[in-house]
Amino acid sequence: MNKVVEMEGRTRGVNYPVNGIDVEFSDNVITGREALTRSGNVPASEHQLILVRDRRTHLIGTDDDIDLKKERGGILRAFLSDRTYGFTVDEVGQVWGTDDIEVDEFLSIWPPLDGHHWVLGARRSRTRCFATAGCCRSVKTASRMSSPAKTRIPTRCS
Repeated sequence: MNKVVEMEGRTRGVNYPVNGIDVEFSDNVITGREALTRSGNVPASEHQLILVRDRRTHLIGTDDDIDLKKERGGILRAFLSDRTYGFTVDEVGQVWGTDDIEVDEFLSIWPPLDGHHWVLGARRSRTRCFATAGCCRSVKTASRMSSPAKTRIPTRCS
């Protein structure tokens, strides 16, 4: 349980998940560098920090401020990488710290609507459908994802 004490617009003792682990921060407003350093992702300059909230991803620079109170319900993902990778999900641009994303993690961020499934549309390759992690292990982030209306969920992916 988060222990919260208000002090001049700041909050003390805030926990926020970084790579699936709750990390305690002394203030409500932190920098990307503080998030990376406090979570053990050092040196911060060699990492990419992504804020995931409300089915959106945002790149956080080391000098960018993060208001943890405003971003409540989100998660931070840190990647040992010198670049980010862009892709779209339902025609909304997203960013990630590696060139692929585990299907379980993808589905936790972008769960399909009832009666829908995700269609992976990659250039120069065949279309691939998936509804659960049983279909494939990871998805390349250089792809387009779309969720066609009322499409049958495949029993097996090709």
